[in-house]
Amino acid sequence: MRYYETIYIVHPDFEDSRLDEIMSSVDKHIKKNCDEIVNSYVWGKRRLAYDINKISYGTYVIVHYSAKNSFMKELNSWMKIQENILANMTIRLEEPPTQKEEKKVVENQSVELDNIEKSVDKEDLKDKLDDIKDKEDLKDKLDDIKDKEELEVKE
Repeated sequence: MRYYETIYIVHPDFEDSRLDEIMSSVDKHIKKNCDEIVNSYVWGKRRLAYDINKISYGTYVIVHYSAKNSFMKELNSWMKIQENILANMTIRLEEPPTQKEEKKVVENQSVELDNIEKSVDKEDLKDKLDDIKDKEDLKDKLDDIKDKEELEVKE
């Protein structure tokens, strides 16, 4: 079984929903001819090496998949027809790709946020806010006193 990586560039101004539609259509087309899609994710927005259709930036999307028979010519010709895809490149991988762990990172971040929320005491926050308000009130009173003193000196 051979593993492949296809990188394609999409217009950078597309919204997430539009980008998801393009990714799903590419994934569907690849699934017709391959055994398994290992990864399909947005790599990010990057500056292009040269302008394509007067566009300087692009959203890069990477797809890793396995296939027994090669359908690269068909895939490349299909991608050239797609108006939303600015450019694409497919390479054969020597080793199987590792599965991207994007979802686990998000879950770990949410667990960390929960821990932070638990460690912050609401009463402490209220006390700190009250202290800040008191300091602001004192500052305002001092400013008022200084203004009165300046008025008295001028008279």
